[in-house]
Amino acid sequence: MTAYGKPVDFSLLRAVILQATPLALPVLAPGTIWLHSLIPLVVAYHQITLPRRPGLAALLAAVGLAGVIALIVGALPLVLFGCLMAPLGLIIGQGIRQGHTPTWTGVKGLAYLATIWLLLGMIQGSDGGMTPYQALRHSLDQGMAAVVAQGSKDLPAETARELEDTLTAVRDFMAKALPGLFFSSLICTVWFNLTMSHWLLKQHRPEAATWPDFRHWRLPETFIWPLIGAGLSLLLPSEPLATIGLNLLLVCGLLYFMQGVAIMTALLAHWRLPPLLRGLLYALIIFQVYGIILVAGLGIADVWLDFRQRLLARQREQ
Repeated sequence: MTAYGKPVDFSLLRAVILQATPLALPVLAPGTIWLHSLIPLVVAYHQITLPRRPGLAALLAAVGLAGVIALIVGALPLVLFGCLMAPLGLIIGQGIRQGHTPTWTGVKGLAYLATIWLLLGMIQGSDGGMTPYQALRHSLDQGMAAVVAQGSKDLPAETARELEDTLTAVRDFMAKALPGLFFSSLICTVWFNLTMSHWLLKQHRPEAATWPDFRHWRLPETFIWPLIGAGLSLLLPSEPLATIGLNLLLVCGLLYFMQGVAIMTALLAHWRLPPLLRGLLYALIIFQVYGIILVAGLGIADVWLDFRQRLLARQREQ
């Protein structure tokens, strides 16, 4: 299509629409607020595939379009909240464009998200309202109380008491582990957007996909010491140190689980398993607690055994 004798470039229009969609759609359909987690992905992709200035212009236009829709509907705060995810996409795009390592780019993105949530919590707490942490604990307490009340109706007194004791123990554990679980959710958000951004580039702009494949990713060997320290702190009688160790163990365990997934990806690629079978194996691991623990153990064992290096050496011998 042409306009005034010149070809029309639809790449900017497409970039505006694609970036505005995860911002605006939750305003129109509240059940789709999970789309906010995809905002860094679409932002990073277009920051790489478009020149720098047009890329920023498309992002600003997308924010403006989503803002107009939110003003009409009366849900501007929701769009403003979603906009807080856009800088993560800029960080990822800059990391890929400037040749930074995935680990360093992820650390910067994680620092940004943690800082934003900390500031939001401080602002909300300064107004006399509950901080996000307090709101989570309050919601957890209410949910547990509702489960106990509902479950105790038709149960014998002894069974109801055991149920209440069990749920109380779960509530106490969750209350202690909430910081680690929350920080782990931030790590998952950054990790997902990092890997998917690079995957999209490999599919559509392979010349811009400068990072190595995820299956080669490896934590620094010295990272094993925080994990060991976290495990040892759980044995101490000091409750504050044990709680800190529990949260650190959750975060370290998640990172070693990711390393285990990278090792699995390398092994499955070496064995040339069909994509459907690979997907089934990944699903079994994610939805099985023992599978998650096993893969995390695989990531920890890689510190000493270096499975991928052994695999590479075997390929060279062949």
